Amino acid sequence: MKFRGLKRALHRNESELVSVAAAVSALQGEDTTSAVDVERLLDLAIVRENGIEKSALDNRTYSSFRLKNGLQVLLICDPKLEKSAAALSVKVGNHSDPPEIPGLAHFLEHMLFLGTEKYPEESEYSTFLSDHGGINNAFTTAEETNFHFDVMSDYFYEALDRFSQFFISPLLKMDTANRELQAVDNEFSRSLHTDAQRMWHVFKSLSNPEHPFSRFGMGNSTTLNDTPKREGIDVHAALLEFYETYYSANRMKLVLIGRDSLSVLEEYCRDLFINIPNRNTLVPYPYPHPKGQAFSPAELGKRIDIVPIRDIRSINILFPTYPVTYDRKSNVRGNGSKPKGRNPKVWHTYGASSYMAHMMSREDPGSILSYLRKRQWANSVSASTSSSFSDFSVFSITIACTDTGITEHVSDIVESVFAYLNIIRDAGALKWYFDEISALSAIKFRFKSDEHPFSCATIRASRLHDYPINKILSASWIEPSFDQEAIETMIDALTPEKCLLIVMHKSFDGKVDLQEQWYNASYSVRDLDARLIESIAKGPNKEALDHLKMPVPNQFIPESFDLLPFEKPEALRMKGSLKKNGTDKMNKLQYHSTLVRKAGLNDRTIALTDLCHTHIEDKRKVALATVEKNLLEQWEGKDDVWRPPALIQANDNSLLWIKQDTTFLRPETTVRLLLKSSRFSESPLQHLKTLLYINLIDDCLSESNYPAAVSGLNYTRGIDSCGFGITVLGYSDKIERYFEFIVSSFRDTSGFEEGLFNRIKENVSKSLSNERKNSPLSHAQKKLYHICQNNIWTAEEKLAHLENITLQEIKDQEQYIFAGAQLELFAYGNVSIQQSQQLLQTAESYFGCDRSGSEVSFPRTANFDARKQYIYVEHCQDHENPNSAVIVSFQLEPVSPPLQAFCAILEQFSHEIFFHQLRTNEQLGYICYASHYSINGILHFKFCIQSNSKDPIYMNDRIEQFIHSWGDRVDSLDETQFENLIHSFINNTLQEKRNMQSEEGYWYASIENGLYDFTFRIETAHAAAGLTLEDFRELYHQYFPWAAPNRKKIVVGTMAKNHAIQLFGEDYDEIMENKESEGFGSVLDGYLSSEAREHGEVVHVSTIQDVLSSTQFYPPNKELIQ
Repeated sequence: MKFRGLKRALHRNESELVSVAAAVSALQGEDTTSAVDVERLLDLAIVRENGIEKSALDNRTYSSFRLKNGLQVLLICDPKLEKSAAALSVKVGNHSDPPEIPGLAHFLEHMLFLGTEKYPEESEYSTFLSDHGGINNAFTTAEETNFHFDVMSDYFYEALDRFSQFFISPLLKMDTANRELQAVDNEFSRSLHTDAQRMWHVFKSLSNPEHPFSRFGMGNSTTLNDTPKREGIDVHAALLEFYETYYSANRMKLVLIGRDSLSVLEEYCRDLFINIPNRNTLVPYPYPHPKGQAFSPAELGKRIDIVPIRDIRSINILFPTYPVTYDRKSNVRGNGSKPKGRNPKVWHTYGASSYMAHMMSREDPGSILSYLRKRQWANSVSASTSSSFSDFSVFSITIACTDTGITEHVSDIVESVFAYLNIIRDAGALKWYFDEISALSAIKFRFKSDEHPFSCATIRASRLHDYPINKILSASWIEPSFDQEAIETMIDALTPEKCLLIVMHKSFDGKVDLQEQWYNASYSVRDLDARLIESIAKGPNKEALDHLKMPVPNQFIPESFDLLPFEKPEALRMKGSLKKNGTDKMNKLQYHSTLVRKAGLNDRTIALTDLCHTHIEDKRKVALATVEKNLLEQWEGKDDVWRPPALIQANDNSLLWIKQDTTFLRPETTVRLLLKSSRFSESPLQHLKTLLYINLIDDCLSESNYPAAVSGLNYTRGIDSCGFGITVLGYSDKIERYFEFIVSSFRDTSGFEEGLFNRIKENVSKSLSNERKNSPLSHAQKKLYHICQNNIWTAEEKLAHLENITLQEIKDQEQYIFAGAQLELFAYGNVSIQQSQQLLQTAESYFGCDRSGSEVSFPRTANFDARKQYIYVEHCQDHENPNSAVIVSFQLEPVSPPLQAFCAILEQFSHEIFFHQLRTNEQLGYICYASHYSINGILHFKFCIQSNSKDPIYMNDRIEQFIHSWGDRVDSLDETQFENLIHSFINNTLQEKRNMQSEEGYWYASIENGLYDFTFRIETAHAAAGLTLEDFRELYHQYFPWAAPNRKKIVVGTMAKNHAIQLFGEDYDEIMENKESEGFGSVLDGYLSSEAREHGEVVHVSTIQDVLSSTQFYPPNKELIQ
């Protein structure tokens, strides 16, 4: 098939555009100086408020102070916030665990949630947050424990009151400690088969055994129960002692972010947190450590081979080196004072770390990755300071290898990495390169979006321990000043004698002789090959010198940050035959004319009367008060964030949507190009071919795209059953040129060659094969989606075709998959109407020349029979994984605003109750939650558990018992509780989008699904406002109780081998002969309880096809809505 416009467009691309690739090529060998004006960009990026540096476009206000008890506080006021958040970080972690009780700090983190003297109920804190639209979490690291939450702003003070009691008077009761111990063990069990954890613990085991880094930090039932009991250690007494020793106000940092004024937030702190005791705890991490360095010279210069769980082929070069601080002048640690008696030369700086991370992670010509890819030895290279502690840090270089690279060229790859490090060392610290990094950081900081309150509070509380207060907002964005000595000191620390070389590959199985104590990782250790060290010491060879180069100046650093004025779109313009016969053409395009006309041919839309409603307490009133507004005109102030996109052009085979940003005022543009066609994924084989094609394109683009990517321009792409999407986003300055470069590249197969094809094919095979090692709950989730809908292909179905696919078949895809695809383009942000039309024209020149129209087959959802329970349980494909999982899902009806509101409110009501009963009380598993979801427009509600102690059949029974008691809770729900749920749901639903990414993502989701339901949030909130308690109970009783008339239940489970042996006993081997690759089916019939059979007719499922071939299907999404 010929594309007449393609040659013409490509010719224009070559003659009129300076492509990214051409720009990079033109620069090779030129004078390496950069004209970037860092100081000017920094001046534009930073303003100061109350002594704190913040982004010039940041409208939030900040202040900091220290309470009399020594607690340092950062306050953030944002009057627009519907939700407020808080975080408190304690500067203590598992490095302070008593050597005889590993995991105690983590155990204490769990215990603080389970009641205080003022609020003794175990679930009081979590339930209060859940009832008022909030969430909470905590984490423990080597040197920190961080607690955080968010909640509706109206209830911030009450939530803070409950939160503050964790640190004033926790109960820490013995009986709850014994029960919560199982939760810690479940969390540990969940991580057992995580290769990153396994590698990290092998690394830890090789450190100085007297240093706390060598210890096991998570804890489990062995370290927190079995061993202490055997040795007569009172863990509960140790828990109390740990709390009394380290949970001191002078070791804590508190962050509050809310809509209240700074003065009110300060009152909250003084009222609620002043009673945290200050025990004047000393720094728990002395430097130098009295037990010696974490890694002495004797422990370095080793090679470690590890057998991974997944098919991993990686080389990890880890350099345990000096600690990292913001800059050598501040050296802020712990309580904020400068450490005494330290030689500043033994501190790396964030600037030096960033410099080396950028240098080693380059992807452009001359980089280490470019060199390794050309030899088909590696797929990616990344570098960073991966871990930082008070007395040392770890700089990591990770190479993801090909099979050839990992089996035949490990020494060659390592030698190449150190050859490049030698080239960097010889070149010295390049100020112009550091300036480019600083310039891009300043630009990003200037135009950064407001952080979500929850993550903002969490991150800032942690960083208050490490950054000077005046830099608390800017330090993680803005590079400190150029420090040549610091950079050269860091370069000098990266030598083979000072590293640990960790190689991970399946081929080591049976060839290693050691086993790590906690994660049972098999590994071996030996000294680095003397010949390798000698070869590295000689310096780069001629081949390396010919290919490995220092970077050249980046020509894609944005220069213009001008904002375009708002333009009122004209009414929909139609071109070609669509104008003459719109309805017929819409049908041919698979667009439902009623949906497009509703969204595109009407210039009016529903809106709230009060779009900015933070000041209004009655949320029902807010949701019920709606008006019609003109979507072609700019709305006043911040209200414009609610104005939907406008359909401004409809051609024979394309639609153009636009939404100009007038709210966030950033010089950024996002362009979404959606190519609708079933050809991309019409079968497992075709899906696989498309996947290989776009992965080849990505690899061909890698080098030429890199300068643009680090300058804030980038692209993503994806395929599904309805088509293929390309997203181009970044600073508006060069977005049109970049868009054409990207879309043209997706029609260019000239870079496809056999070696590259084999490498990409190997990567895809590895990725698909590794799905077998996903968590049991992840497996169950995927199986659920496969059971519930058609046109979804499993990894096994795709792998069956992979070996026989040829390079020529993939080259032929360029003509096949794009033929007749229907185009839909959405331009958002700092973009004009004319620019958006030009973008569409560019897309049409590459993809839209064939007017034949390719059929789009939308996926459909199975319509399960009422009063039946479909049960599919399979054996876990990873036989070593000790966890089982179950999902008990209920199918409801097609999505509608009232039903969506009901499901969301039911989730809010049930989430904490379900968690508390099955996780906290029954300790079934660490992962335990309830949620609603939709598949192709059909609403479902699911209960999920992953457990290391129980099988899916048992978990299903316990979930059913919960549902039975849950009904009593629904019936006993009072009007006040229900009103809180309604209020919270409406508040969450009607929160305005906080940044360009979230607003654009919401609009695009409505375009991508073809429903154009831009006002669905408002309609759902409106429906919730009209929901009564009686309505809520009636809907619940339709779908969930055991005798509910519309009960449609689907059980999907993944059973661990150890649980299957326990369940089937001596019949296990016979059963598994035929059930290794499918569900257990009717085998489970004899293991179901008599009570379980009363919940509906049991349909045992052996294969997914059993369901799909015998079940009716709902119509596609659009037909349901229409």
